[in-house]
Amino acid sequence: AEIPGVVVEEDDGYDGGDIEHTMPATKLARKLVPRPVLELPNMQSLVAEVETMLASSSMLPEDRKRIDAAHIMRYIRAEVGNSRSAFRRIVVTTDWRKTQAAISTGLCTQCEKDHRSHDLRCIGEDQYGRPVMYNCFAANSAQDPSGLLEHFIVKAEDCVRRMGKGLETWVWICDFEGFGLRDAIDPRFSIWLIQMLQNHYPERLGACIVIDAPRLFSLLWKAAKTVAASNTLQKCVFLRGAEARAAMAAGLFGSADSARAKFLVSQMELNRDRSRVKATWGDPHMLPPDFIPVPFVPP
Repeated sequence: AEIPGVVVEEDDGYDGGDIEHTMPATKLARKLVPRPVLELPNMQSLVAEVETMLASSSMLPEDRKRIDAAHIMRYIRAEVGNSRSAFRRIVVTTDWRKTQAAISTGLCTQCEKDHRSHDLRCIGEDQYGRPVMYNCFAANSAQDPSGLLEHFIVKAEDCVRRMGKGLETWVWICDFEGFGLRDAIDPRFSIWLIQMLQNHYPERLGACIVIDAPRLFSLLWKAAKTVAASNTLQKCVFLRGAEARAAMAAGLFGSADSARAKFLVSQMELNRDRSRVKATWGDPHMLPPDFIPVPFVPP
């Protein structure tokens, strides 16, 4: 769908010049389209190699049953066709998942005590069927990096459960309204998150849409670039201003008139009015009217 507007009118240079600030609407629309996956002509034989390695490994049978061909292919693509490296990473991730209470329970410890500890939640699917997550710094109270990571795991797993057949990626919209110095000087969550996504959720991030990042964001961006693969950085889309926010919502959900696009725009507007945010603080997180939750299923 054609979307109006330009992402940003000016570039203040705070990011060292490697973030694109002025983008025609057509290019923004293209950036929101799912990226093509790496095609390997010998993929089926590579999958068979990994399956053989898994069968002869010490991995428990119940763990092997959870690893289907699509799971294996994501790791093979992440390792650019190296089946042995893909096998090793699958084993590491399988062991890691057993250590994460957020995966086994589907619960965020801090949000169980205070539902407004974190703001990240799934708001439905975009026009391509990808689950979309949204969060805003102005709408959460907890800033402990380990708690933020636990919450992200819960919502990432929620997104995976929502994926239909043939879908493998999600979209994350990170709204930097309310981002302050305390957020900027502690890069631990950003670094841990990038490492976790690359190590244990390869090929899952379809796009990361960064909304209204302030100059302080440059501290996090510099830290992120030290650990993020170039492929991960290329999935980031930077937007600034009300016009760009509306264009993004329309492009992501197919039309400015769609219920989810209207919901997203209204949420971003609400989070820029501190009195309105405060007034809704005691209420559950808002969701689109057509949002249908997917029940948690223990692994």
